[in-house]
Amino acid sequence: MMAKHTRGFGSAVQSSDAEKKSIEAEIQQLQRNFRVLENDKRNYGEVSQGVIRKQRATIMKLSRENKKMKQEVNDTRAFTASMSEHKIGTERLQRIQEEKDRIDARLRDESARGELIDDRIGVLQKKIRSLREELARRGGVNAAKETNEAMDKQIKILDNRLEKNLQKFNEVIAVNTNLRDRIDSLRRERVVFDSIYRKLEIELQEKKKEMANIIEQANAAYEARDQAQAQMTALKQQADREHIEFEKEWKELGRLIENDKKMKEFMRQREKARIEDSGKSGDAHVVARGDLGVDDENNLRKQVNQSAWGIAKDKVAIRMTADKVEVYEEAFGKIQSATGISDIDELVQNFIAAEDQNFSLFNYANQLSGDIKKLEASVGDLTLEFNALKTGGTAPTPSPPQLSAIAVEGVGDGGAPESVKQKFLSDLEERWSGMDKKAEHYELKNQQAMKTLTSVRAGIQSIFNRLGCDPPPLAAMGDTQSSPSPPPATTQGSNEGSVSESAMLPYLGVIEKTANEILQLFASSQVAVSGEENGAADFEVGDKYLMPKTVVAPTTSSSPVGGGVPGQSSGAQSFMTIKLPSTVEDYSDDSDEDEEDDQRPYTRDELKARSMRDIAKRRDRQKKMNNSGNSRDNTSGKVYCYSYMISMVNGAASFLRPGVVAAAGPAAAAAAAAAAAAGNSAAWMSTAPPERFDYDYVVLGGGSGGMASAKRAASYGASTLLCDYVSPSITRGTKWGLGGTCVNVGCIPKKLMHYTGNLEGSLRDANKLGYTEIPEKKPGEHYQHDWNKMVSDIQMYIKKLNFMYRTGLRNGGVEYEHAWGSFDPEAGPHTVKLANKKGEVRTITAKNVLVATGGRPRILDIPGALEYGITSDDLFSLRTPPGKTLVVGSRYIALECAGFLTELGFDTTVAVRSDKVLKNFDQDMANKVKSVMQELGTKFLMETEPASLTKSDSDEGSRITVNFDKDGTSDDFDTVLFATGRTAATANLGLPSEAFASPTSSKLVIDEKNLVRGTPCVYAVGDVVKGIPELTPVAIKAGELLADRLFGGKTELMDYSSIPTTVFTPAEYSHVGMSEEEALKEYSKDEVECYMYNWGSLELSVTHRPKVPSTMANEFDEEMSPNCMCKIVVHEPDEKVLGFHYIGPAAGEVIHGFAVAFKMGMTKSQIEDIVGVHPTDCEAVIQQMHITKSSGENYVATGGCGGGKCG
Repeated sequence: MMAKHTRGFGSAVQSSDAEKKSIEAEIQQLQRNFRVLENDKRNYGEVSQGVIRKQRATIMKLSRENKKMKQEVNDTRAFTASMSEHKIGTERLQRIQEEKDRIDARLRDESARGELIDDRIGVLQKKIRSLREELARRGGVNAAKETNEAMDKQIKILDNRLEKNLQKFNEVIAVNTNLRDRIDSLRRERVVFDSIYRKLEIELQEKKKEMANIIEQANAAYEARDQAQAQMTALKQQADREHIEFEKEWKELGRLIENDKKMKEFMRQREKARIEDSGKSGDAHVVARGDLGVDDENNLRKQVNQSAWGIAKDKVAIRMTADKVEVYEEAFGKIQSATGISDIDELVQNFIAAEDQNFSLFNYANQLSGDIKKLEASVGDLTLEFNALKTGGTAPTPSPPQLSAIAVEGVGDGGAPESVKQKFLSDLEERWSGMDKKAEHYELKNQQAMKTLTSVRAGIQSIFNRLGCDPPPLAAMGDTQSSPSPPPATTQGSNEGSVSESAMLPYLGVIEKTANEILQLFASSQVAVSGEENGAADFEVGDKYLMPKTVVAPTTSSSPVGGGVPGQSSGAQSFMTIKLPSTVEDYSDDSDEDEEDDQRPYTRDELKARSMRDIAKRRDRQKKMNNSGNSRDNTSGKVYCYSYMISMVNGAASFLRPGVVAAAGPAAAAAAAAAAAAGNSAAWMSTAPPERFDYDYVVLGGGSGGMASAKRAASYGASTLLCDYVSPSITRGTKWGLGGTCVNVGCIPKKLMHYTGNLEGSLRDANKLGYTEIPEKKPGEHYQHDWNKMVSDIQMYIKKLNFMYRTGLRNGGVEYEHAWGSFDPEAGPHTVKLANKKGEVRTITAKNVLVATGGRPRILDIPGALEYGITSDDLFSLRTPPGKTLVVGSRYIALECAGFLTELGFDTTVAVRSDKVLKNFDQDMANKVKSVMQELGTKFLMETEPASLTKSDSDEGSRITVNFDKDGTSDDFDTVLFATGRTAATANLGLPSEAFASPTSSKLVIDEKNLVRGTPCVYAVGDVVKGIPELTPVAIKAGELLADRLFGGKTELMDYSSIPTTVFTPAEYSHVGMSEEEALKEYSKDEVECYMYNWGSLELSVTHRPKVPSTMANEFDEEMSPNCMCKIVVHEPDEKVLGFHYIGPAAGEVIHGFAVAFKMGMTKSQIEDIVGVHPTDCEAVIQQMHITKSSGENYVATGGCGGGKCG
């Protein structure tokens, strides 16, 4: 019985184990089924939710289309004008109704399908619940025992694991102790290294500052050297010109002297022949009248006639000699009245004595000046010594004479006895008073000497002017390197005399020479008067000077030489008399108000103007004298000028002194005056260029275009000068060096700050991609940024570029001058005035001139704008963080600045006057740029403009209160940035009005060769030109092509079409060609089609960059919209691409390839034929650009592998 029971129990246990195994297997199978069903449920739920969302979107779209169709039906019914139209509307309504029915059917099908899906989900859920209940019910009678056993087993396992883990824990504690010691030592090392790092950082900053100072000093040195080289060049050119003029004058004088010798010899031979003929006639024909035959009588009559002709000539010569003597007597009389001396020898002796006295006074004045300087130095040393001893300290190191005096007095350092100090101080005071008296005495003597010297200088100048002397040569004036212009007769800025001290001796030498000539002429006239009967009336006696007094020639003569009988005419002969100008004639009148007072040196232009004015005065006075009958001579028309000429009268050359040109009468004088007036008022186009230019090419402006053109011109061997000077756009604005707007306040600093702002997003992405050392930031929070360090490093880089550009100009053979260049409207387009920062102005001539002065920011004309606002030029060098910023403007500069300011963490607002941003760009792309900026946190105030700016103080500090004009509201900002456009820097260039696009425009109008309108040799490139893209590459290309045409013999012209550009906003936007708006202006709406696609970069599909919380529509709308967008504007008839627009990362790099294709006539089908690189953003341009804007389809991507397809 017992055995049976045992067997029964064993079989029961076996059956129980078998049943247990089968239950466990079934449980495992049910668990697997449950997991599969859970996965199916989740997947099906996601699919269902996606389908439902699509269906809901489809329903909403269909509802909108239904409403639109109903509206169209209503419109169709309302505007039906005839039965045919009603029929068409009815048919269309039927079609729409049929479409609606189909859509309703689809909607019902989708609803039914959704209900089926819901039913299936419910069935599965019920099945899962039943399986769970069944699993619970299948625990069995041994469930508790098995559970206990399992728990005991698990406890043992856990105890074992705990013991092992305790061992490991102790090991870890030991390791941790070692690590803590290591950490402590590392922390101590870190403290040391941090201090070293800070020291090194400080040294680095100091090195950077030192490097900046060195660069500044180098720039200043280069500038000084360039100025010195410019002055040297000007001096060399001036010296060359003067040498050429000297050679011309020297040759002319040689020719005149030779002609004069010939004339003297000719006159001497003629006089000798006349005397011999007269003697022979008197000896041969002394016979009785009654003894003469008929032939003898006829010969005698002929001889008598000839003698009568000779006597008439002698009388004329005597009368002219008498007139000349009268002129010399009048001149000598004026000298006598001025000096009070009647004897010529006494006058000469007094003149020589006065000259010696003047020279001695001049030397004495120089000696006094040197003594005064020595005394002043001695007085200064004694003053320092006196002050030091008075304070009881140690006197400064005295000069050797003072040391000996102190040693004699027995005074040592500050510790000497008080009595010794007092005695020494009293002695010093006595010496001081003596020195003071001596200084006053010498000062009085110096003043007296200066007065005497001034009167001597004034006397010398008066005599110099009255004698009509020529200026002394350049070498006699002293240092020929002191001035590039001819040496002036006066000391600049002096009002005391007209002759400088250094020029007194040369001027006295010239006066002496002229006086000697006048005295010899006077003596020769006296000899001529006394020797009339001897036939010497026409010449001076002596070998040194033999000059004709007056040249008289008959106007008609058949004989080129000699004194034969003139023509066959029996009437009176007509003569032309050439009268030499009087050396003492005073042409001044009451209208010369500043003749005597203005003693400054004159430029050549001023001397020329004064000469022309004197000519006009003389001509007017001559007319008055002729009208009143008081003319001193019978010559009614003369034009005086500064030149040397030979007047040929009937083949005989007559010598004319410097200062006179013979003219035929008043008509010639009037013609000469009219010609001079026409030359002064001539227009630029008719202005004759000078014979020689200082430079072949002068470039006004140191921007990219100007530098590129200058270097290209210099490479062809042209002498090139580039001048550049920047004035701030506002009173406290920014100046900069070489490179223009792009390098200093444009492209370069803007791109660097744009890159810095983009790093904010990269840091967020790095944290989400596993770089855990970079802390995570919530939406709206920003990483800490050092504005001042960024600006300092950027400005340091810009200074390096300035230095490199100056070095590049020098190496390229281009002269550089830091000066503002402009034109002289009166001198013509070849003359350029250069004004440096000291106000010094010099004038140069150029064969060709290029205007490349660029533009400056325009600022609103509202109260407080100039006082409290800044421009984009100032932002890039702003040393303090801008804080809360208001950016005024809607152009690309405003949006670029607002973009990187927002990314750097500043509260930024953009005030836009209109309802559009980037109005010159495609508006679909502009709105995308705006929406991305808004998602990042930039605020926009549309149709709003500031009305005034005021300064206000608060607890937070000084802020700017901006009052808006839209609704009268106001807000406080730390910085107000004006980016409202730019104005060409052409206001002070002196260009004619014809050069500008309009009277109110600052832009220049050019032709296809870049020649400025209304000028013959002035060209323009860059931002100053009307109607071309204001881009740096455009200016560079245009400048280089211009130099190629001017100096390289090439003919290629600049093509301003198909030029790509990029806006560096947070979402970079590039384009080439037309916008949609521009295409619709040129083509009809049916001919233009736009293909669009908006997608997200693959790199950002993992990081999910968040929006700023203030821009979220709800808690689920936290991810930024897709960051890439493309738009292709196509001319449908031939599929030609009219415009290509792209927004995405590195858009500026992407656009280059499409710009090349666009230039070659790219079509839409050619883009589709390309196989793109996967996975990239540009892949979408090739694969996904098939959605047209007119279709109304959604062009925003909902998935995929970035821009392309994954399958």
